Amino acid sequence: MLKQLGTHPPTPDHIPMFTVRARRLLLALSLLMLGFLALGQFGGAPALGVGSRIGPVRAELGDGGIFDLEQHRGEVVVLSFWASWCSPCRHEAKVLSALHAQGVRVVGLSVEELPLPALQHAAERIGIDYPVGQGSPKLLERLGVSVVPTTYVVGPDGDVRLAHSGVVGREMLQRAIAEPPG
Repeated sequence: MLKQLGTHPPTPDHIPMFTVRARRLLLALSLLMLGFLALGQFGGAPALGVGSRIGPVRAELGDGGIFDLEQHRGEVVVLSFWASWCSPCRHEAKVLSALHAQGVRVVGLSVEELPLPALQHAAERIGIDYPVGQGSPKLLERLGVSVVPTTYVVGPDGDVRLAHSGVVGREMLQRAIAEPPG
């Protein structure tokens, strides 16, 4: 029996899926996309900068209450804009829950349009133990919330101490809470 040359099926080692250059490009693009996802950087910066007056912030809460920033004048308040589907928000919620446990006023305002009971349930499922409500479309637009998470730290005088799009770290939050900018 004669053996024909080149008729053996190719093994996986001999099938080039991508060239080396294409593999490197794909890897670089994948890492870049993961970096953006991890930091929540698909969008712009918050509209208000440090030192700006935040203005009125009012929202219905999932527990049936009302949050009105004006009623917390004299306190430092952390406003976290989040979504239940946002993985970086879940990470940040752990940091915010720890601050809440230390007595810092933290309020989570969802960018999702969900019924409040569903929003409360989603927050509990994620492990959020601070009050949550919905950010109105007007509020989100006024504060420039186009990325989640977005966090504002508001000083006792109503001025913004920190405005940050993307995951904010514990140290950055603690600095903004501890002392006013300047």
